Amino acid sequence: MDNTLEFAIKLSKKSGKLLLRHFHKLRHIKSKNSNPLDLITEADLLSEKLIFSQIKKKFPTHGIYGEESNSLSDSKESRCNYTWVVDPLDGTVNYAYGLDHWCVSIALLNNNKKPILSVIHLPLTNQTFYAQKGKGSFLNGVPIKVTNSLISSSIVSISISHQKKRADKAIKLIKELHSDVLRVRSVGSSSIEFAYTACGRFGGCVNFSSSDWDLLPGKLLVEQAGGIVLGTKGQKELSVETGFVAGSKSIVNSILGKSKKIK
Repeated sequence: MDNTLEFAIKLSKKSGKLLLRHFHKLRHIKSKNSNPLDLITEADLLSEKLIFSQIKKKFPTHGIYGEESNSLSDSKESRCNYTWVVDPLDGTVNYAYGLDHWCVSIALLNNNKKPILSVIHLPLTNQTFYAQKGKGSFLNGVPIKVTNSLISSSIVSISISHQKKRADKAIKLIKELHSDVLRVRSVGSSSIEFAYTACGRFGGCVNFSSSDWDLLPGKLLVEQAGGIVLGTKGQKELSVETGFVAGSKSIVNSILGKSKKIK
C-alpha cells in the first residue's frame, strides 16, 4: 500500500503540472449538464484522461471513476475490489477565472467502498496532503492534526453551492455561526477545505452537498488527522443529500448545533 500511495502522489503531481500549463490559457469554458452555473474546461478533461490512463496501466483490475465521466452506482466499477475516485480539477470555477484555490484530488477505496488512501495536491503552492488508513495524515511529509482550538478562535469554511436550495442553507448557517467563530470563509473547493481543516488552518468546514469526489479523499484526510466527518444533521452515513461537517469533535458538535436546525 505504501507503493500505491507513492504512485498516487506522483500521479497527482503529474496532473498538477498539466493543469499549470493550461492555467490562464483556457480556450474553452462551457457548462456541464446544461447547467450554466456548473462549468467544465478542457483542462478538467485532459487531467482526468491522464489520471485514468495511468491508473489503468498500473492497476488494470481496479475500478475507476471521476467527476467528468462515470459514477460508482451506474458502472462496473462498483463490482471491483479496489476503486479509484478522482476529481481531476476540484475548484474548476476558481481555475477558469484565474483564482488560486484549485487542486487535484484522488482516493482509493477498498471492496467496502471505504477510502484507504487519499491525496490532495495543490499545484500552485506545491502542497501535497495525503493520508493512509491507520497511518495518519501528512502535508509534504510532515504529520498534521486538526486544531484543538475553540470554535470562537477558529476559521470555519462554508461552501456556497451553485444550486439555490443548498446555497440558501449555507447562507442561513453563515448567519447563525457568524458571531460564534473568528471568521467564515468560502473557498470554492471541498478538497482544499478538507485539507485546510486537517492541518488546522480551518477549525472546520461545511458543505450541504457531497458527491463522492468532493467527499471521500478529504474525509479520510480529516479522520486520519484526528477529526470527524458527519452529515449536516449528524448522520454517520453520508450522501449527496446529507452534506458534511468536518473538523475536531468539539467544533463539529458546535456546528451541528446550528446546522441541524436549518431547513
